[in-house]
Amino acid sequence: MRPPLGIRMLTRLRLPLLAAVCALAGVVALTPPRPGLAAPPADADDAQDPAALLAAGKFAELDQLADRLWQTKAKDDEGEWVLPRFYDALNAPADEGSAEAWEAHLKRIEGWIADAPGSATARAVHGAALTGYAWDARGGGWAGSVTAEGWKLFHERLHAAREVLEIGLKLPNPVPGLYSALLTVGMGQSWKPDAHDRIFRAAVAFEPTDWDFYYRRAQYLHKRWFGAYGEWEQFALASGESLRATHGLALYAMIVKQMSGLHGDRLFADNALSWPHLDEGFRDLKKLVPGSLWNANFHAWCAWVMQDRASAARIGPPPGGRYYGAVWGDESAPAAFEAWLKRADTDADVRARLDAFPCRLAPGPTSLGAALAALGRAADLTLVLDAALRRGAGASDPTARPIDRKFENVPVGWALDELVREGGLAYGIAGGSVYVTTPERLPAIPQGNPWCATSAADSTSKRDLVAKLEQAKPFRRDFSRTPVAQVLPLVKEACGVDLTLDGGDPAREIDLCVAGRPLPDLLSLLAFQMGAEPELREGGVLLRALKADAPAAGTVENETVAVRAWLRMIERAEAAIQGKLVGTGKEYALSADLFATGLPGLDAAVAALPEKQRKAFRRDPGMLAVIRLAYYDLACSLAVCSAGKRSPKGAAQELPEAESTALRDRAFDALFTALEQGWSLQHTLKDHDLDPLHADPRWNEVVAGGRGK
Repeated sequence: MRPPLGIRMLTRLRLPLLAAVCALAGVVALTPPRPGLAAPPADADDAQDPAALLAAGKFAELDQLADRLWQTKAKDDEGEWVLPRFYDALNAPADEGSAEAWEAHLKRIEGWIADAPGSATARAVHGAALTGYAWDARGGGWAGSVTAEGWKLFHERLHAAREVLEIGLKLPNPVPGLYSALLTVGMGQSWKPDAHDRIFRAAVAFEPTDWDFYYRRAQYLHKRWFGAYGEWEQFALASGESLRATHGLALYAMIVKQMSGLHGDRLFADNALSWPHLDEGFRDLKKLVPGSLWNANFHAWCAWVMQDRASAARIGPPPGGRYYGAVWGDESAPAAFEAWLKRADTDADVRARLDAFPCRLAPGPTSLGAALAALGRAADLTLVLDAALRRGAGASDPTARPIDRKFENVPVGWALDELVREGGLAYGIAGGSVYVTTPERLPAIPQGNPWCATSAADSTSKRDLVAKLEQAKPFRRDFSRTPVAQVLPLVKEACGVDLTLDGGDPAREIDLCVAGRPLPDLLSLLAFQMGAEPELREGGVLLRALKADAPAAGTVENETVAVRAWLRMIERAEAAIQGKLVGTGKEYALSADLFATGLPGLDAAVAALPEKQRKAFRRDPGMLAVIRLAYYDLACSLAVCSAGKRSPKGAAQELPEAESTALRDRAFDALFTALEQGWSLQHTLKDHDLDPLHADPRWNEVVAGGRGK
């Protein structure tokens, strides 16, 4: 088992082991690409494979090879030094799981030291191998899974590795590999931050352009090991700035790329990264390594994740359309990326999305930039972070600051405004994109921010409108089979804002159990019942029918839109029963209303599908599970409501017997439907949500397994 060295962070993402440069080529084992995605190029084999030279006992040639790689600072096609790969190829035997292989491997290295006692390279290889041997004893699991014997061998072997490396550093001609291995030993021995930093500073003073030192230090500072949130990110940016005169911010980009192996597609969500600095770093890296396909893939992927279509258009797809699966993940991602690049939004499209209502987003804790990107993805907005934000070093980029916000029942524009205000920023609209910049530079953007009071005339009225909705008293009545045309004036009177229906049927009858709910929830629920989407408009709320711009009625596309709309309502019902919808605990009355509307609506929408699609939907195990759970949760919601409660732990209110009986009848109907569709009887009998049904004679039929499978 090899240690989690910084050089190994991207073994799943890039070329592991050894790259062939300047007369050196290693045997490359590539991660298999996903179907339809290109694999990185493999290098040809070379007779100077370090492992082969060690096995043959050609120690002098090993020393010469390592010295040549260091003195020439040989790099691979990705701009990485080849020297760390030299050590990487020798720090473990080919058969890492064999104790005999480890003993033979270490014995060969000891033979090298005996043959050349003054070789610092041999000491570096020996120290790295002993470190790998230590992790082999420990294993790769969590600390709690390590045996007492494993810990004993781990610490003994790390101690031996440290002694070997410290001896090597005292030789007349030390080599970079000694520092790299010692930094990893420091992680294994849990050195205090000052001790690890002291070795790192000595390493970069010895050779400031060996990026392997920076990778290992960044890993030490990661919150998974010995750092705090934002610490490795600040270190990476400061390190990039330290070499700006010669390398631009290329080092920052390389450190982030290495650390991405720990986060996958949550790289920006989990870390306080500066996208403007990172974008600059990859542009600087391209000047140093113009032909790197890996960097081209990773740069474009980052722009996509950050919803920065302007930068993505400048970066473009990887040369020749060679998308690497290890970067993009899903096979469909490249096509989605290119379609996103070609999409032409207008400023009017952007303003409509900013007015979309409500927005529910909980991106934190994360960085401000990642929160903005999450909002951009949720609202289908293209964001551009002004290049001016990357000026300065360290944590000066406001989009890299930590943030932990949650938005419920507010327009998208309001959430975006709150985020940019957290960073002391502003935004405007131009070219179908939202530009985030400093307040001083905002006038340079053609269209001002329609939400920020400093940049748009109508912002005050919109803010007043949101405040009016938030501060209004909860709605005090429910609706039963009431036409929309009668509901709208009552809601308008309650909240004091104009409500306009666009494209819906005013004669449509709806049932709403919303007494006591805040007005934003009422508007949201009303819109779902009507098959509409609420949007904020000057002076009021527009309830725009979801199908207003959908394909023609009767087409497969149109009915699929309807199915998705009803599924969204069922998702909201599940969120309500779990207490995730409005942030005030479990809301069974609200979920019952949503389920009772969404399930029949979904059934009708599926029935309207063409036969082939209808059969596929009704046979899909995932959809069957969703519907089965929905009927069961509807039964639970109605059962709790039949006891006069809005939630299981809520206060009970006296209900007329006829109303309570009607709710129990509906609860049993939903419960029997769920059981007939395969819901677990064992779970049903243990669920206290159904306690109000136990006194009913029909419960005996449930206990006996009647009508269920």
